[in-house]
Amino acid sequence: MVSININSHLYAQQGLVEAQNALTTAVNALTTGKRVNAAQDDAASLAISQNLVSQIRTINQSINNLNNATNVLQTADSAINSIQNMVLRIKDLSVFGINDSLSDS
Repeated sequence: MVSININSHLYAQQGLVEAQNALTTAVNALTTGKRVNAAQDDAASLAISQNLVSQIRTINQSINNLNNATNVLQTADSAINSIQNMVLRIKDLSVFGINDSLSDS
């Protein structure tokens, strides 16, 4: 009789541990709001989601790179406009310098 009571106690304790583990998994899923929290939940879905997250990060970095390139091009355009204005001013001054009406005589 003693061995029967010990065995039933061990089965009850193992059942309690399994129920606790199931409760922990359910609470974890509810807390994070994610269907897949770890590879043990669904390994294939986790691999797919990690691949998609990696692709999203790559696309976001590409967007950042394009924004940086746009800023560089805008800066270069502004510099070219300034150079163009200087060249036009030099041209105007050289034309005025050649013009006899502006000379001292």
